[in-house]
Amino acid sequence: MKVIYYSLCAFYISSRRYIPPILRSYVPIAHHMLIPAYTLIKTYTNNHKSTFYRSFSISEHASRFAVIRYSKDVDKVNQILLNDFPDDKGGLLMAFGRLPFGGRGAKTGQAISYAGDVLMTPENGDRPDAPNLLIVVTDGNSQDDVFGPSQALRRRGVITFAIGINPPRGNLDQTQLFKIAGDARRVVISDSLGSLDANFALSITDIVCRDPPAAGSVSICPTITTPDWGVVSCSNENNIGSKCNLSCQAYSDLAGTTDNYIETACAFDGTWSPAAEFKCFPDLCQSPRETIRHGEVSCTGSNYVNSLCTFTCTEPGYSLYGFTANKCQASKEWSHPAPCCTRPCPPYAKMDVVVVLDSSSSMGAKNWQMVTRFIRNIIASFSISEDTGRFAVIRYNRVVDKVNQIMLNDFPDNKMGLINAFDKLPYVGSGTKTGQAISYAGDVLMTPENGDRPDAPNLLIVLTDGKSKDEVFKPSQALRRRGVTTYAIGINPRKGKLDQTQVFEIAGDERRVMIADGFRSLDATFAFSITDVVCGNPCEM
Repeated sequence: MKVIYYSLCAFYISSRRYIPPILRSYVPIAHHMLIPAYTLIKTYTNNHKSTFYRSFSISEHASRFAVIRYSKDVDKVNQILLNDFPDDKGGLLMAFGRLPFGGRGAKTGQAISYAGDVLMTPENGDRPDAPNLLIVVTDGNSQDDVFGPSQALRRRGVITFAIGINPPRGNLDQTQLFKIAGDARRVVISDSLGSLDANFALSITDIVCRDPPAAGSVSICPTITTPDWGVVSCSNENNIGSKCNLSCQAYSDLAGTTDNYIETACAFDGTWSPAAEFKCFPDLCQSPRETIRHGEVSCTGSNYVNSLCTFTCTEPGYSLYGFTANKCQASKEWSHPAPCCTRPCPPYAKMDVVVVLDSSSSMGAKNWQMVTRFIRNIIASFSISEDTGRFAVIRYNRVVDKVNQIMLNDFPDNKMGLINAFDKLPYVGSGTKTGQAISYAGDVLMTPENGDRPDAPNLLIVLTDGKSKDEVFKPSQALRRRGVTTYAIGINPRKGKLDQTQVFEIAGDERRVMIADGFRSLDATFAFSITDVVCGNPCEM
């Protein structure tokens, strides 16, 4: 960058009687002048343009100039090539002074293309070690496109300048000037022909000398930062006049607007209008699948839409329950419920279970033995320990048997002790108040002082063969509101009738209702079906 500065400005600064030592050796540079053949700028081109040329050293190791004039066509007869006067400033000035005036129309874009295709070639004096500058002088509107040819030169590394002169009649198309220059810093506009004096010529020299942008620089607007999940699509990168659509990737939303995109344009003052700042928020599935107890999760994109999560269990004795893969869908829902790592159930399940047994007179002593054997098999199928199952048992008729009740913390890790205590439960009594027994289970058995654990799910299992003489729905519903899962086992007796409506009210869900067709159906197979229902989905416990 500084090499260009020194080579351009050395002779100009020396005209002010001060030549810094570092500026006394020149580096080559090539200038290409395009001058339109308009009457309106005849005075400028004939009388003052040479002031600009006189500011620079002309030699093999300094500057070279080429000049063409144009109207609707390029004047190829009187053109001055870079190698016509490689080290003869006087000859260059004389040739320039002989440039004729004449012609109509204005095809500036055509002239710019000609400059690049013909003047800026090695056979016509273009040097590979010299930066190329193009200076276009105009006072009107081009009849063809100027941006495309100018941009093509900039892509080749040419630095483009535009000098515009406001005419006394008509309008100067300043938009075209900015398209020619590609950067507002390389545009100079004169108010009138009267301003085209030696001082103005020197001001042009000053602009050229002023630490110019790097060769080929065409970006006048800041590069747009693409945010996460963002998409930037521009018609011409971040160059002057470029239009950009700012949008978000599929399954993400543009912040601050209901539109799908923002359109912005690179203005001539080097700013984006409107501001080219935006954020995108990806669509998410709720309940991220980022952790799993006793295992590991690997997701392709957290809980964003289209993310695929896979699950593995790493702790010995644990296996995966549920699907091994889970995808966040476009609906923002996971493809499957969250899996979990669990030990086999039965025997392993961390839960506090309260069993409520109907021992009314309708049961009978013989049937009572079948009921207790059935419940015994269920208890025996589970592990009893601090980190697995606990059981509490009460029997009831018209009252709850509080003498023989078994609390959750009576046998917290002693299965045999629990079974022995259960085997001693007596059968006696008459009447059926199931609702009262359910309330007692919640108020007394499911309490911390009697062994209820805060980190263990609560289950209530009610077994009955008749019809309760009190309300069962309200006490059952009260427990469900506390988070207790309620089950009901109904036995159709040989005499009398099971009130199945009450059974459903106790359970609260038909999936938690089991009906046995007589007491003889309470065998090991039915017991296993009960344990399967009780184990249910361990991921929901």
